[in-house]
Amino acid sequence: MGSYGIGITRLVAAALEVKSSAAGLRWPKSLAPFTVLIITPKEGSKESLQTQDAGKELYLRLNSMDQLKNEVLWDNRDHLSIGRRLNDAKLTGYPVIVVIGKLYLEQPPKCEVHCVDDNSVHQLEIGDLQQFVSQQKYLPSSS
Repeated sequence: MGSYGIGITRLVAAALEVKSSAAGLRWPKSLAPFTVLIITPKEGSKESLQTQDAGKELYLRLNSMDQLKNEVLWDNRDHLSIGRRLNDAKLTGYPVIVVIGKLYLEQPPKCEVHCVDDNSVHQLEIGDLQQFVSQQKYLPSSS
């Protein structure tokens, strides 16, 4: 006998089919594996020497926010380039991708924020990042 009801796998597939594109998955915020992904420089690069603790600090700061508790992931595959990890992140469908790279070396330190839903890229000071990410449109409860 077969079941022709609406199952959980059909719902997930339908949600992905509606929102995604050839460039990558776009999960509904309530189904995304994590809300924020942090990418730090490749090991051995000139940026990595000056940003060693920045990724960990940012991870702890964002994860301490009530709205983002357990919704932040740090991509620590630092043997891969930033570009490769950014491409992987877009294919996986993380809603907000934070890149700590050469902009972090400026004064004041900045990061690059990629918002997958609207294909926008923002350059933000590290201090403004928490406020930006906590906007209702980026949080899982707003879907």
